[in-house]
Amino acid sequence: MKKAVLSFIILLNLGLFAQEYSDYVLNYPNGNIKEKGVLHLGLKEGTWEYYSPDGKLMAKVDYHKDMLHGENIIYYSDGKVKEEYNYWANERHGRFYEYYQNGKPSLKGFYHSNLKDSVWQVYYENGNPQLEVLYRKGLRIKILNAYDLEGKQIVKDGNGQMINYFNSLKIQSQGNLEDGVEQGLWTFYYENGVKSSEGNFEKGKRVGKWEEWFESGKKKSELNYESGLNIYWFESGKKEMEGTLIDSKREKSWTYWYPSGQVRSINNYVNDLRDGVQIKYYENGNKQSEINYKNGLKEGEAHFWFEDGKKDIDGNFKDDLQDGLWTYWRTDGSKGNEGHFVRGKMEGRWNFWYANGRLWKEVDYAAGIKDGVWNIYFENGNKFREGNFENGFENGLWKEWYDNGVLAMQGNYDLGIMVGTWKTWHENGSKKSEVEYTDGLLSGKNYFWYPNGKKQVEENYKIVKEKSSGKFREKERITSVLHGSYKTFNIRGTEIISGVYYEGLRNGKFVYNNDNGNTVKIEFYKMDKPDGKWQTFYDFGALESEVNYKNGIKEGKSTYYDQRGNITFQSMFRGGRQTDVIVDDNPNLPQNKGGQNQYRR
Repeated sequence: MKKAVLSFIILLNLGLFAQEYSDYVLNYPNGNIKEKGVLHLGLKEGTWEYYSPDGKLMAKVDYHKDMLHGENIIYYSDGKVKEEYNYWANERHGRFYEYYQNGKPSLKGFYHSNLKDSVWQVYYENGNPQLEVLYRKGLRIKILNAYDLEGKQIVKDGNGQMINYFNSLKIQSQGNLEDGVEQGLWTFYYENGVKSSEGNFEKGKRVGKWEEWFESGKKKSELNYESGLNIYWFESGKKEMEGTLIDSKREKSWTYWYPSGQVRSINNYVNDLRDGVQIKYYENGNKQSEINYKNGLKEGEAHFWFEDGKKDIDGNFKDDLQDGLWTYWRTDGSKGNEGHFVRGKMEGRWNFWYANGRLWKEVDYAAGIKDGVWNIYFENGNKFREGNFENGFENGLWKEWYDNGVLAMQGNYDLGIMVGTWKTWHENGSKKSEVEYTDGLLSGKNYFWYPNGKKQVEENYKIVKEKSSGKFREKERITSVLHGSYKTFNIRGTEIISGVYYEGLRNGKFVYNNDNGNTVKIEFYKMDKPDGKWQTFYDFGALESEVNYKNGIKEGKSTYYDQRGNITFQSMFRGGRQTDVIVDDNPNLPQNKGGQNQYRR
């Protein structure tokens, strides 16, 4: 017996294991595998393989709980290894190897928490060492050793004449190293042999005068990293930027230009901080903005313009924040909206206007939050909406009107939640609806009317708690559902549907009439399931069918009649299945043989 129980437990565990782990394969449209691996409870686990559309292996990647974790190998298209590195919990951590396509190493190093660390080794494509560089927490500390193409050491213990090469083996840069960092004159080149830049380093930092050139050989810049004039040119020879550094800090006026030669901006600096007026221009020469600064912060008047020269915005700043009166203009030159800011937040009454100059909105703010009056108007001057906000929420009585001045809606909010009786009207002034809200949910009796004053719908709502199953526990929400008498009418006042709901479910008798008031269908429900005798009628009142239901399925006799009252088809149902045909005088009538839960509606 114990052996049997043990065997059962083992089989059960194996079954659970099989359910937890599953193979996953994703294919390209051509049918070739794109990626494949194992999922554990829906998460990537173990080694996954990735392929190109033509079926070549591109990468092997290790995962743990959907995170990159373990060895990663990237391949060239010929199958040779391109990169090998490790991840730990989604971070690069551990050795990093990179290879040329000939199989020889190009780079070796170590990552610590996504940052380069320790000594990194760089190799030429012929296999000879090129560089040894020390990193610490992602920062290059110094170059330790360097070698030329033939393997001759040119930098030892951080000292020597350094030469870097492009992949084409043309010189990329050259200069002196002292204690592992650049020192003295360094020259950089484009791959075509033209100088790209030249200047001096002091302990790895650029100092003094530096010059840059375009690949065409034309002057690109003259930069003074400590003190002096700094200039950038476009390749056309026109200036792009000009400004002065004093003790490596921006001072005085700095000017920027468009390629056309038109001034783009003028910026003033004191001790590397913006100070004074800063002006920007459109390329057509018109001003774009004029902003005052003090100690690097916006302070004082600020003006903005559209490209055609018309005003866009006028305002003020204090301590880099909008403060005081701000006015916004339309593109046609008319005022768009206006109001005050305090410490960067809208405050007090704000007004908004239509293009014709009429008031569009008047709204109140407190510390950037809607608080107080909120009035909106139609373009003809009539009011559209009226109400109040309190601390960002609608509160109290709110009203809306049609543009002809007729009241369209009114109701109350309690801090953003609809409460009490809400009423609406048609544009002709007749009542449209009257509904009740409790804590934002429909409740009690609700009525709707046609524009001619005839009732359209009469319904009742109840607030209930609904439960739904969440991933770990049941969730509960409060909602409103139909509950009680339910009636609809046509525009002439004729009753079309009448019935009863119980907490959102049809329950009891439902009667359906045509526009003339003649009954065309009678249904009985028990908690939204058909239950009892269902009848349909011809438009002139004669019985068309009688079908019996129980608990949602056909049960008992089903009978169909022609317009003269003759039985054309009659059968018996048990448990939703047709068991006997008593009369069959109409072979074209669907018999629903053997069907379940199928009923004529």
